[in-house]
Amino acid sequence: MSRMSRRRFVILLVTVTILSVAVGLLTHHISPASPGSDVILDGGTHAEQPRIGHQVPPAREAAPGETLHPANTESNGDQDPFRAQVLVWALDRNSGLGVAGVTIDVLQAPASEIGSAEEGRQVDRWLTNTNGTAVGELSPGTYRLEFRHATHAALPRVLEVEAGQQSIQFSHWMFSSPVFEGLVLSSEGMKPVRLATVRLEGPGLEKVAHTTEAGRYMISVSDDPSQAFGANVKISARHNRFLDEPSCSIILASPRVRVPDLLFELRAGAIRGRVVDVSGLPCEIAVRLLRWPDGGGVRAQTSSADGEFHFSRLHPGAYSLDFPGSCVERPEPQAITVVEGSAVDVGDVRRFPGAVVTSGVVIDAQARPVGGVYIGSGAYRTSSKEDGSFALESCEHWQDVMTLRWSSGPGLHWRQSFGPISSGSRDVTIRLRETGLVLHLLERATGKPIVGQLEIRAADRHRSRSTVQRTPAGGPYVAVNVLDWEEWLPPVGGTVQVPGYRESSWEWTGSAEDLRAEKVVVTVEMSAQER
Repeated sequence: MSRMSRRRFVILLVTVTILSVAVGLLTHHISPASPGSDVILDGGTHAEQPRIGHQVPPAREAAPGETLHPANTESNGDQDPFRAQVLVWALDRNSGLGVAGVTIDVLQAPASEIGSAEEGRQVDRWLTNTNGTAVGELSPGTYRLEFRHATHAALPRVLEVEAGQQSIQFSHWMFSSPVFEGLVLSSEGMKPVRLATVRLEGPGLEKVAHTTEAGRYMISVSDDPSQAFGANVKISARHNRFLDEPSCSIILASPRVRVPDLLFELRAGAIRGRVVDVSGLPCEIAVRLLRWPDGGGVRAQTSSADGEFHFSRLHPGAYSLDFPGSCVERPEPQAITVVEGSAVDVGDVRRFPGAVVTSGVVIDAQARPVGGVYIGSGAYRTSSKEDGSFALESCEHWQDVMTLRWSSGPGLHWRQSFGPISSGSRDVTIRLRETGLVLHLLERATGKPIVGQLEIRAADRHRSRSTVQRTPAGGPYVAVNVLDWEEWLPPVGGTVQVPGYRESSWEWTGSAEDLRAEKVVVTVEMSAQER
């Protein structure tokens, strides 16, 4: 062998040796791992993550509430021998791909509470990475894992870590938010209906959407999809140009639901117009729509800042307009005929200043002015301004008892009678009195006022009357006025429902005279629901 050949042979031998050593080192430290094994990198506790787009074969899926006992795996020298390393794959149920950004709350509770709705003490919180995996360590014990995500949901999982166990791996299915999509059409030519209001209603679900120019809509349920699956939901549509409200019921069994077409069949009529003063400027006044010729009330509204009024979704027939408390150029009712699918424009209605003016001020028990108080009697009505002042214009003289209605806070609505008052009276002082039954809602444990949306049910035992009052969210609600005691007879009672609290009952057995004379407060203590 020549000197040149020997040199090449030596170089080749050294190169092969170096490559062999390198391959051996890589094989030893970064060997491909199956979903059921642990891999240690750089002496840490990071587990190898599945590649993006790689479907990890899930471990055996535990039934809801079932305790999982994973098999032991080999221990590594850098891990705490008294804690087990837990590797979780959060996988989309449809695609099998990892779901990033899943928050996993690890709760520890006594064994008797496992599988129930009780939550234990939170001991850790994990977050899945871009590949849908999360890693943590747990001491021996029984844990409840809660999964939270913006667009996915999952049932909780019970995990039992046994003494001496070093590694636990499992996958957990995440359900994507269900989406409802469909089409709203008119039976006339099967044309799409734009700007229809589509409502989804189901157990714990209430969503609203509007159709596009093509009549299509899409509703996504993202609050708690796990509760939506398997639920029977109702989809309904509404539009001002139609009288009927087509609907259908669907059992949610897949993340993407194609809703059968919703078809409008009954076209509605409408009446519109505009109220102006003698100068042609718009007026905001009360407008009532009446049946012709019996004069029965149908609807009422107040003309807008532009003076416009519009009554939609009317059945074909004859109607008339009334402008209570205002002097207009058409004092006598006139018949307005509405046909199916038509909109009748009555044009401008001219309003003249009233010849008789009744004025005064509204104050509370501390003599402070009160604005926004409704004041009315028969055809004449108005509201007090911020400084408490009010003025009633009329075209004729009258004497009557006035009805007052006002609100002193969220959920606090009052009604009172005052008078009689004679038209043309000036400097009338109306003092408000808060009378009736009020519920004072408190937390049983803390004594603090309840904050939340309320549903109050009341029943009159003598007349078997009942009512349901829902107040807007945003409390706190220290008290809620629930009944108009001019029409109710004690004893009365009912229930109060607030999300997050157990339903509570209440009862009052006093006299109606007491309620008309003063405000009676009934305290209702409510207990928080156990999770």
